[in-house]
Amino acid sequence: SYYCVAWLANRFLSEKEATVALFLYTLTIYCNLWSTDFNHNQIQMPFWALSIVCLIMCLDTGSKKWAILLGLVMGLNALSKYTAAFIMPSAIALLMLSPHWRKHFNLTQLMIASITFLAIFVPHVFWLTQNDFMPFHYVNERFDEMKDTNKLLDLADYIGNILLAHLCLILVCLFLLRKKSLESNITKNNQIFIWILGIGPVLTTIVLGLFVPLYHR
Repeated sequence: SYYCVAWLANRFLSEKEATVALFLYTLTIYCNLWSTDFNHNQIQMPFWALSIVCLIMCLDTGSKKWAILLGLVMGLNALSKYTAAFIMPSAIALLMLSPHWRKHFNLTQLMIASITFLAIFVPHVFWLTQNDFMPFHYVNERFDEMKDTNKLLDLADYIGNILLAHLCLILVCLFLLRKKSLESNITKNNQIFIWILGIGPVLTTIVLGLFVPLYHR
């Protein structure tokens, strides 16, 4: 996870700012307080970060090799936790909204990445059919625990915990935006990528929270 964040920071920022960004990443609660849990949330972290790295390289180069790696890593990402799917709406939005990021994208890449993803994930689908879709029963049980709660309050609790968990990052970002140092060093196309792939999955989760209960974690 740290390596991928360092690579991404170096891709968008100067060396000094990238170093600061890497240290700021360690302030997120899953990197310290909850790092000992070692559940699906922790397992997903490196695969999520690596998925973003592979996506950038895939779109930057138009390479079939990176399309294979993207499909492979997204498959592992999805095996760690199904919320990997939340990357997809953001990636689609990026391609729709930014001519820069879709100029090297092609159907061949999409097919290669999809086939590779299926090669990784289909055995899990087979396992689901052989085990009565066990993870979905778990999800239903969690939903049943919250069926009598107020969804809007659950959603507010979820958003509040997101803000709390990332408070240090938010304060630093606000400080940098006030000084204009962040915007001056990042091109418009890169800003679009950061906003859509950074905020998109969170917004997707919040929209889903209007219909299903969300745990604050």
